[in-house]
Amino acid sequence: MVSIFKAPKKAKKLVKLKTLTLMVDGLDHEGHGVCTENQPVVFVPKTLPGEKIRASVSITNKRFWQGKLMDVIEPSPERITPKCHYYEQCGGCQVQHASADYMLEAKQKAVDSMLQKQLGMNPLPWQQPLTSKAWSYRRKARLAVNAQDDSHLKLGFRGEETNDIVDISHCAVLEPKLNELVQDIKLLIKKLKVRRYIGHISLLQGDNVTQVTFRITKDVEKNDRNLLAGFADRANIKLVLELHKGTFEAVSQSNDDVFISPVDGLKLNCEPNDFLQVNADVNRKMVQQAIQWLALNDNDKVADLFCGIGNFSLPLAKVCQQVVGLEGVTDMVQRATNNAQLNGIENADFDCVDLSQDDSLAHKSLSGYSVMLLDPARAGAMSVAQQLSTKQWKKILYVSCNPSTFARDAKVMQSKGFKLTKIGLLDMFPQTSHVELMALFSGN
Repeated sequence: MVSIFKAPKKAKKLVKLKTLTLMVDGLDHEGHGVCTENQPVVFVPKTLPGEKIRASVSITNKRFWQGKLMDVIEPSPERITPKCHYYEQCGGCQVQHASADYMLEAKQKAVDSMLQKQLGMNPLPWQQPLTSKAWSYRRKARLAVNAQDDSHLKLGFRGEETNDIVDISHCAVLEPKLNELVQDIKLLIKKLKVRRYIGHISLLQGDNVTQVTFRITKDVEKNDRNLLAGFADRANIKLVLELHKGTFEAVSQSNDDVFISPVDGLKLNCEPNDFLQVNADVNRKMVQQAIQWLALNDNDKVADLFCGIGNFSLPLAKVCQQVVGLEGVTDMVQRATNNAQLNGIENADFDCVDLSQDDSLAHKSLSGYSVMLLDPARAGAMSVAQQLSTKQWKKILYVSCNPSTFARDAKVMQSKGFKLTKIGLLDMFPQTSHVELMALFSGN
């Protein structure tokens, strides 16, 4: 479920900077170097255990400091040359300085340490991580645009720790078709009269069509529409305009709906602003693993919380008696309902519920359900965890995109009698600091 958090305004703290020579002796779950010899501990991105480094350190916190790498004095044998020459400026990737396999192992080690402390479990019931290719995996991305200065048009991602746009001609983690489009889109923008009003451009590689969406804050004149339509037809893509938030208009000859397939024999329609997992291969493996771990039968009723457009709900509906999907975003609830109809699935219902509320599990549709799947946003599912009871829920599968909030929620679930029986990492975002996981809890 999409949620928007607005933090209260705080007075700016005075930031003191100092340069330190440090030894890196570990990594946290985001792949950032940890220097424990210094007190307080210093976290320095883009460093590896065993390295001697020089870092610019920001002193803003009594418990830990944040460092920025200035120089690697003694490199680790695991350090490699980043594949992307934008790596040092772009904020999209954070861990290209080591192999994907090494980083995945390091992330699991860090998550294991954190969960052992939180849950008091040793060892944890780790399963094999779900992985796929390390490059050319990303099927959805949003490119920022700055066309205010004709001589310095920028198209790319935001910079590391800045709001500046890093101008790119390619991106090695994008799926090949999307990667090929980047430079051509930039050339197209230069020809458009409306270019200064382009907010961003979204790329989406569906299973059946490639879609490019231009977010433009001004009406588009006929000449520009012809340029956009011609580009789309030559590139064999669907090109969509979003002139008003959430309203989409195709200008290309291709106007096919975009479909993705989480399992064989099932397709989901998705709109440009819908949330979906960006790694198609890992998503398919993840859904299949969810089905295997839950081991459902014809009598099981499954509640899918934070269900989105039905990525888990509809595959699960094929192997159990009934599924109810709850989601806080009205548009996605409607899309999930439409996707059930599209696939002829009659045992899945969807409803819009604010799952951040303390009484969300009192919803009438959950009566008689005993299996739950949780797939929350980074904020986690604290309010849901606090309402859980082993008397009703015999199995809970938790899919997390934030190990910190998962650890917090898992501790609450553990206090209520739930037992962690399986856990495994999902390498959804190779080359980045992100780490996702799946965990199975038993209520018996």
